[in-house]
Parts: sequence; C-alpha cells; structure tokens
Amino acid sequence: MTSEVDWLLDELAAVASAQPADHPLYRVDRDNALTYESDALVANASPTRSRSVELSDANVVSVSYQEQDNTAIGTEFDYEIERIVSVRIEGVHESEFGHVDKTGAAGVPFETLVNDIRDAILAERTFPAAGANGRSYTELLTANEARVSSEHTDEYRHDFDVVFGGFETL
Repeated sequence: MTSEVDWLLDELAAVASAQPADHPLYRVDRDNALTYESDALVANASPTRSRSVELSDANVVSVSYQEQDNTAIGTEFDYEIERIVSVRIEGVHESEFGHVDKTGAAGVPFETLVNDIRDAILAERTFPAAGANGRSYTELLTANEARVSSEHTDEYRHDFDVVFGGFETL
C-alpha cells in the first residue's frame, strides 16, 4: 500500500496521459516538493525536485496531506480514522502563454480538467487501496470544494479536499 498522497498522484496518471501533448498536466507532491512531468506511476517516475511549476509550462494538479482524525473503537488499540488530503488544480489562460482555453481550441477547458480529475479520484470511492500497513479505507469522498479563480484574471484555480474514511489496527 502507498501513502494517500502517492495513491492520489497515481490515480491522476490517467488524466495526465489523456491531455494533449502541447497542453500537459503536471502532478505535484507538495509535501515532498516533487513534480511528475509524465504520466508514469509514482513508483516508476523520475520526478523533478520542485514544489511549484511555471504555469506557462503546463496545467498543474498538486496534492498535500492536511490532517488526520482518530476515534478509538472499543477497548482495543483500533481506531476509526479519517485522513484528509488537499487537491489544488491550477492553470493560466492561453493568451497569457498558458494552457487553459474555454473553447478547447487553443488549450484545455478548465471545467473539463476539474471534472476529469474529480472523476478519476471518485472512480475508486469504495475500498481505495491507499494508506500504510494496518490502515484500510472503506470510502473516500470530496469536500470543501472552492473555485478560487479571480473573476477578471487569466489565472484559474480550483481546490477541494479528499477525505479517506476507514479503520486502523495497531
């Protein structure tokens, strides 16, 4: 099993691979400052050591661990757990040398990119194989969705959390 962040980055490899070659999607592990410029799985990829990406190079989806909540179950050392991972999607309009275009003619429609990323994550919403040994998840869901894009700028940003719910046996 992998960490929740690595698992999400791997789930997003298919979305990265589906992007046009001239409008790539980079995946970023914000916790470890690693950028995956290809669609290779995290275990097989050679990431660049960087937490940020120039948005003129690619659209970006970045992932970062946020918090964990443990609730004891009974008198044993078992917990009901909830781990939260933050996802941020960013891009710049093609007129500013970016890769987002509402029509899709000169870039990727941002809403389509957001929906593709959300769909890839939610495809495994029951019993996702994420987490460390002793941890098993029964569900995941998205929460706290926020479109952070400014009204009159060419920068696009959409944030949401992925909540993993399950159990940990110590």
